[in-house]
Amino acid sequence: ASMIWIIGEYAERIDNADELLESFLESFPEEPALVQLQLLTATVKLFLKKPTEGPQQMIQ
Repeated sequence: ASMIWIIGEYAERIDNADELLESFLESFPEEPALVQLQLLTATVKLFLKKPTEGPQQMIQ
């Protein structure tokens, strides 16, 4: 969950933040609730910081 937080918090500085989050989303249903919540939070942060990049595709 800590790595996911870092990706969401510094998404504007990480070039491939969307790809990194997407790799975590593949196992979303099997993850503990804490990790799921952090993934949702990081995805929203990524969308707010980089609205023209990947989060729309991840959500679908």
